[in-house]
Amino acid sequence: MTGQNTSVDDNYTGHVESGSAARRTLPGATIVKASVGPMDNNAYLITCSQSGETLLIDAANDAPTLLDLIERFAPTLTLIV
Repeated sequence: MTGQNTSVDDNYTGHVESGSAARRTLPGATIVKASVGPMDNNAYLITCSQSGETLLIDAANDAPTLLDLIERFAPTLTLIV
């Protein structure tokens, strides 16, 4: 889809560097946190472990990166906030 392959670290520490992402897996959800755009905004993909539905929070910038992450980690994007 986008031709981009954003690096996603599975060792989530709460901090992500500009242009990167980290994933945290919890019992009920998986969270992918990405740093996007020149202002280093944080965007979040939160996916329900049961339904597979995903919520995208704060899609502030860098559509190619967000589209790449959605394609790879959020096949059922249900809501954007």
